[in-house]
Amino acid sequence: MLIEILLIIGIASAAETALFLFLKAKGVKSVTVVKEAETVASNLDNAAGVIKELVPNSYAAILAYIEKYKLFEKAINFAEQLFVSGRLPADQRKEKATDYVTNALKLIGTDITDNLQSYIDGGIEDIIYASKADDQIRAQLQKIVADLQKQLSMLQISHTELQNQNTQLNNKLTAIQNTVS
Repeated sequence: MLIEILLIIGIASAAETALFLFLKAKGVKSVTVVKEAETVASNLDNAAGVIKELVPNSYAAILAYIEKYKLFEKAINFAEQLFVSGRLPADQRKEKATDYVTNALKLIGTDITDNLQSYIDGGIEDIIYASKADDQIRAQLQKIVADLQKQLSMLQISHTELQNQNTQLNNKLTAIQNTVS
C-alpha cells in the first residue's frame, strides 16, 4: 500500500511539473494557478472532513478491509511464527494476533469500539478453530472426556467412602441408643 501511495505521489509530482512547464510556455502566470489550486485543495480538505464526520469508520469499509487483506489469517500466522521461533509463549498467541489486527486497523485511522473489538476476537477464534485439523479437535475432545471420566471416578470413590462413613455413624448411633434404652 505504501508503494502505491509513493507511486501516486511521484506521478502527481511529474504531472504538476509538466503542467507548470506547459502553462509557462502558454504565458499563464503560475502564481495564479497555484493560488486557485490551493483554494480547491482547501475546499477538498473541508469536504473530506465533513464526510469523515458523517461516516466515521464505516463498518462496511472496515470489514471489507479486513477481508481484502486477510488480516485474521495474517495475524494468526504472525503469532504462530513468533511461537514456533520461541519468541512468544503459547498462551499469548491469541492476544498477539488480536493486537496485530487492532494495530493494522489503527494504522488506517480506525477507532476500535467495543463492538469492533468483539468482532476481531470472534474472527481470530474462528480462524484458530478452522485451522485445526479434525483429528486435533477429536484429540482435544477425547482428552476432555478422559479428564471428566477421571473426575467421575474420583467422585464415585468419595461417594462410596462417604456412604461407608454414614453407615458406621448410623451403627454407632444405634449402639448408643440401645445402650441408653
